[in-house]
Amino acid sequence: MESHELMRHLIPDRKIKSAASFSGLNPSLIYQERREFGKGLNQTGTRNTIARLDLFCEHALGFDPDAVRIVGERYTRMYQNFVAPPDTEVSLNDLLAQLGRVSKECGEAVNALATRQKIGKCTVEVSQAKEALEKALAMVIALEEQE
Repeated sequence: MESHELMRHLIPDRKIKSAASFSGLNPSLIYQERREFGKGLNQTGTRNTIARLDLFCEHALGFDPDAVRIVGERYTRMYQNFVAPPDTEVSLNDLLAQLGRVSKECGEAVNALATRQKIGKCTVEVSQAKEALEKALAMVIALEEQE
């Protein structure tokens, strides 16, 4: 997935104002982060934050590959903390509600793949299905530990 596509996924159209407010950035900068960089009229010519981070990581691989591993672990840990079950006790109803989300997300992923939508869209749908499944698995583990 290209960095501008990932930025659009991270900050969809309907979330630009809230992302600007959350980050303290101007909405126009958020829009710029979501545009492809290059020479075209609809492109900015400036790399977005993700593309710059990619460059720094590629550069660091030559002298400190461990720094790149740390960057990867940082975002993996953030994701794992998000999909972890709530700190409170998990109920069977919580699991059933999550399984409903799993069904929805898996259906959307299968539809995107079956209708051969753009690879970016397929990637997003599959990652959302994977996230829903991982959260359900974490809930099953938590329920098992509660017994």
